Amino acid sequence: MNKILYILIFSLLLFSCSDSEKVASKTEEKVAPKTEEKVAPKTEEKLAFVQVDGKWGYVNPIGEIVIKTQFDEAKGFSEGLAAVQVGGKWGYVNTEGEIIIKPQFDEAGAFSKEMRWRGGFISGISPAVEKLASVRVGDKTGYINREGQSFARGLYFSEGLSAVNIGNKWGYIKQGGEIVIEPQFDGAGHFSEGLAAVRVGDKRGYINQGGEIVIKLQFDAVENFSKGLARVLKDNKWGYISREGQFFNQVRGFSEGLAAVQIGGKWGISI
Repeated sequence: MNKILYILIFSLLLFSCSDSEKVASKTEEKVAPKTEEKVAPKTEEKLAFVQVDGKWGYVNPIGEIVIKTQFDEAKGFSEGLAAVQVGGKWGYVNTEGEIIIKPQFDEAGAFSKEMRWRGGFISGISPAVEKLASVRVGDKTGYINREGQSFARGLYFSEGLSAVNIGNKWGYIKQGGEIVIEPQFDGAGHFSEGLAAVRVGDKRGYINQGGEIVIKLQFDAVENFSKGLARVLKDNKWGYISREGQFFNQVRGFSEGLAAVQIGGKWGISI
């Protein structure tokens, strides 16, 4: 009888201790300090950027922090690299968290699958060439490869657009790298006064920023517009055209926005 009594008392004590541990555990969970956490969508490299206590890092698909939260800002991975901000400047890290391109830019975009560097031009067709990212330092925008080499010299932005060569045809991109005029020309110049010279075959004309041909392809050589006129060569004769496409044989010096022009042997004033 005494033996049975001892067993009952021992069982009750065990149950009581177990219950107390559960209560203590719940209490600890309630009072445990919490950190502010924000998780961004997963990127193509299967890592998501996450913010903890004001700093950004990266987690894997099961929620483990694989690149510690240490950056002021962070962006998604693209082509194996992600833009991160440290001390107000942007650089790039790989999926191991190693800084590959040191923070030095005021803005930094993702490495593009389409925009690539090839022989002095931007190209989008060869898998053997380098993929680029758009970066900005001050008021200058250019492109870098995965080693941080700059290729800004291959791009000249004028009036917000730059001519680029894609698939052996020329088109235009904005400073962020977005194609705004599809590659379709055999040659392309810089925009000036809203127009750019383009070539198809051996004839040249002018397009507007919407990509529309506003002065038809008819010239053998052309120059940029300045003060409303552009110098052109047609039928072995040099002359000038207005933005409306009117042809002048000769033009004499501008004064207060006016110039003397010759049309068919007669002189007049061009406004």
